[in-house]
Amino acid sequence: MVDLYQELDQWQFTQEVQLVGGNEQADYVLGAYYFRENVQQLANNRFNQIFAGIIGQPFGLNDDEQDTTSWAVFGETTFHLNEQWSFTIGGRYTSDEKTANRRLLDPNTLAPIWDVDPSFDDTNFSWRAVAQYRPNDNVMLYGSYSTGYKAGGLAGTRPITPNVAFNTYEPEELSSWEVGLRSDLFDNTLRFNATYFYAIYDALQLSVLEPATFQFGVINADAIVHGLELEGVWRPTDQFQLSGNLGTTNFRYDEGSRIDPAVGVPFDTLDGKQFPDLAARLNAVFYQPTELGEFAFGGSATYSSAFARNVGNSPAIFSDEVTTLDVFAQLTSPDGRWRLKLEGKNITDEDIFLAGNAPGAAPGSWGSRYYTYGAIWSASLRLEF
Repeated sequence: MVDLYQELDQWQFTQEVQLVGGNEQADYVLGAYYFRENVQQLANNRFNQIFAGIIGQPFGLNDDEQDTTSWAVFGETTFHLNEQWSFTIGGRYTSDEKTANRRLLDPNTLAPIWDVDPSFDDTNFSWRAVAQYRPNDNVMLYGSYSTGYKAGGLAGTRPITPNVAFNTYEPEELSSWEVGLRSDLFDNTLRFNATYFYAIYDALQLSVLEPATFQFGVINADAIVHGLELEGVWRPTDQFQLSGNLGTTNFRYDEGSRIDPAVGVPFDTLDGKQFPDLAARLNAVFYQPTELGEFAFGGSATYSSAFARNVGNSPAIFSDEVTTLDVFAQLTSPDGRWRLKLEGKNITDEDIFLAGNAPGAAPGSWGSRYYTYGAIWSASLRLEF
């Protein structure tokens, strides 16, 4: 039995203003953003401290307070060069500041065992450019280059050592190229979209469960990811619609054989976290008008290849390849005021692994796994007054 205790007080304020305008030659948006947050937490975090006791650290109460201030100004303009060509350019300047006071208190006297004041601040300018070409009213081709930014910060709350309390992680920066097609074809009975992307991450932020301290933290690693996304909707008649999407992803770390203590194995031996090589979905729906209203029935199939659930690719929480099937039938009244629906999800009763935690990357290391329910059948009636 583990006794847990936590008090949490959080306050935040956020505001964004925009000025939007344009004419036949150009459209523009200008804006500003402000965010302020204060979080205070008092917790015994006994579960983590059981492990802390094993590695010789004192038990106590974590008393944490963190302030975050972020502001940005941004603008973007799209120039309509002619009926076929348009060009977009935009940018955003961001400032981030985070400060904290973190203390470990004696649970009996509330005297500080240790007291630290970590901080982080950074600024960034990100931008993007997009070129669009419309050969006709039904087809659009585009290419873009953009940079992105995600603020760095401080280690997770409830640190069990002053060293952990001082930990910070770097801001994440992204450079991305993208080309794509958007189209409505065959008298608008077929919509087909395709996108290819190539992205370079500098200091990608990765959430890890550190084996040495049994605490969640954030580390940074460079990475490259590229892939193809296809989606389509085909409705040849009013009674039938077929739709689907497919995505391929190729992820690799750009860190060589470097080993981070929180990962425990060389980066060049790892797959990306939450990046299946292939994911796809196919949906089919039939529609039939009746005297009682519109009757519709159909189903969908969803596929995902195997993929790692954490940075260390722990075998204990690796997601296997899975295919699931869903079906439904529904009747909607002519005036749309009521709908009766029968539905089955995961009708083949597959084991669907949602999430898990594991601190080790070695075969045989332990981990916790969380699954969805198996097959689910339901009936619902919706009424509108």
